[in-house]
Amino acid sequence: MDDNPRAEEIVWMQVSDLAFDAKNPRLAECDVVADEAEMIKVLWDTMDVRELVLSIAASGYFKHEPVIVAKEDDQNVVIEGNRRLAAVDRIHGGIDGAALFEEVAAASAKCYLGERSKSIVFGAAAQDVAFDAKIEDLCRRIGEGDGFFNRDRGRRRQRDGKLDVVAWTPFSDRTPGKVLVFGQCKTGTHYRDHLAQLQPDAFCSKWFRSQPAVKPVRAFFVAEALPRSRWRDIAVDAGLLFDRCRIVDFVDGTNAQVLAKVQAWTAAAAATTEISAVSAT
Repeated sequence: MDDNPRAEEIVWMQVSDLAFDAKNPRLAECDVVADEAEMIKVLWDTMDVRELVLSIAASGYFKHEPVIVAKEDDQNVVIEGNRRLAAVDRIHGGIDGAALFEEVAAASAKCYLGERSKSIVFGAAAQDVAFDAKIEDLCRRIGEGDGFFNRDRGRRRQRDGKLDVVAWTPFSDRTPGKVLVFGQCKTGTHYRDHLAQLQPDAFCSKWFRSQPAVKPVRAFFVAEALPRSRWRDIAVDAGLLFDRCRIVDFVDGTNAQVLAKVQAWTAAAAATTEISAVSAT
């Protein structure tokens, strides 16, 4: 007999059949309206969903920690477990889709800058590394910035400072003064409010001991195919803009392991995604 007293109540439900709880007190504190995209954004920005995603990707989803569901207006509303729902909605085949997108974006940026260029992922795919250590590593790689420096001397709560991807073209002499691209990545359709979040100059001023000799170029990578009718308007806000079509245009030479993960994630995403749940009644 199962030691879990609620084991017999647990059922598997389609993620697509579940709705986030707009009345959740933690969401209400952020003045969230009943819009799924905005709720997901708040969950990611303020409630450490990313850490939960990394845990599920590494260890799998634990069945005996179900979300609690209530029937409201013919909807299956998750009244407890919104963070888990947001996390599972992004992981397919044990692969974190947002982290994978950053790997693809880094490969595309490298290809765009040319054969001798280099790139790294600074964001979600590198979350197991402390922020100051990531800054030290970045400065060492690009040969600029002189390492991490926190001018406020206060407690840091940064994960990536909105910086997800860095690409650059080094010179053989290894001296400062080169093309640097600082990029932010966004999956999903709610990207408009994020277009200008990453400010490379401000990032370097906050966290580098010294500014790069040449100002980094700001770039924005989005998984959507953006409308050409609004392209210039979006690009003015975003900087160097890579939508899905432009990313695909520059994926030559992408690591075979990354491409294999893309295929695996896509196949798993096309299949049904389920999560364990119990009824609140």
